[in-house]
Amino acid sequence: MPAVESKFDPKDMQFRRLGPAGLKVSVLSLGGWLTYGGTQKGSIVKDCMQAAWENGIQTFDTAEVYAAGQCELEMGQAFKELAWPRDEYVLTTKVFSVLQERSQTQGACPRSTSLKALRALLLGSTRHMSISCSLIVTTLMCQ
Repeated sequence: MPAVESKFDPKDMQFRRLGPAGLKVSVLSLGGWLTYGGTQKGSIVKDCMQAAWENGIQTFDTAEVYAAGQCELEMGQAFKELAWPRDEYVLTTKVFSVLQERSQTQGACPRSTSLKALRALLLGSTRHMSISCSLIVTTLMCQ
């Protein structure tokens, strides 16, 4: 089987290992919190992600609450158009709404919150973006 050619050039970017899984992430990441899906849509999202990639960033961040889910859609479309090999970038996301709803109705977020349910939500987020997911690292943080 022929080797797949890498499209990623890390330039001078530094990387760190994340958690017990040892996932390799760039020390800088690009996130879409206040912009993607809100004030910025379409080609500008893809252009920013491409510029980050060209400068050694392979870690991208979103969350299901960013721009009411529109950030995920915009980044998902950009990933599709950029067609980077899925094993060459890291996508991080978070779930807030279900934990916020739980804390409002049942008090502080208990440790018994189902990690299975959280993983299902994270997988739903990646499906929403049309992104494949092979590793989920879950950290439950409660206030």
